[in-house]
Amino acid sequence: MQKETNLTVGRWCDRWFCENQGRWSGSTVGGYRNLIYHHILPGIGGIPLAELTEDAVTSFYDTLRSQGLSVRSIWCVHLLLRRCVDEAARGQHIPYNPVRLCTAGSGNLHHREMSTPSSF
Repeated sequence: MQKETNLTVGRWCDRWFCENQGRWSGSTVGGYRNLIYHHILPGIGGIPLAELTEDAVTSFYDTLRSQGLSVRSIWCVHLLLRRCVDEAARGQHIPYNPVRLCTAGSGNLHHREMSTPSSF
């Protein structure tokens, strides 16, 4: 993939989906299309990829929850977004994947607690 400095989350997810959909079954393509185009793009698609933060991702999940999306559906959004943004990090479009700093636990998506020496 060609490097661009002005990629948004939406442009990146769209490109990633279009370039990879031939690898997946029809039902996977349909599920990914729904998650990307009905949830991810409208929710955080306008954020520049390089400016995506764990706070923005967590806020996005909170918005999905407040709109009535089930915990399972939010988990699916999280897994797909993490996979997609992993590719951006591997391609060095961003230095790391901030989605990996968010995790699911006790039915809620939240920030991962950072361990400090005093917490051991």
